[in-house]
Amino acid sequence: MQKIRLKGIRSKKLTIQEVSPNLKSYFATHNAQYGHIELRPRGIVIRVNKGLQYFVWAIPFYQLYIYNLPTLNIHGQGKYVLFKNDKFLEKNSSFMQKLNQQKVQYDENHPHIDAIDL
Repeated sequence: MQKIRLKGIRSKKLTIQEVSPNLKSYFATHNAQYGHIELRPRGIVIRVNKGLQYFVWAIPFYQLYIYNLPTLNIHGQGKYVLFKNDKFLEKNSSFMQKLNQQKVQYDENHPHIDAIDL
C-alpha cells in the first residue's frame, strides 16, 4: 500500500560522477555508469549495474546524508556516491522530493540522541 501511496519507490536512471575510494572496485571508471535509488521503509537502496552484475548498497535512514550541491551527494557508512547534475537528475525531481520527505519524517519520528532535551 505504501508503494501505491508514494506513486513509485524507484528513481529513474541517474548518472554516477564519482564514488568513494572504498567503492571504486565495484564501479568501472572507463565508461559512464548509471544507478537507481529505491525507497525502503527504513532507508534507501542504491543499485548499480556493472555488466551482468548488480551492486546493491543499502543505507538506513539514520546513516543517510543527502547534499544537493551542483551534484547530488549520497553519503552513508563512511562511503559516498555523487550523481551528476544532468537531464537524468532533472527527471527525478519528484522522486527526490519523496526521498527528502521520507528522510525528514524518519528524523522526526526517531530523533538523534543529541536532539533530545534532558
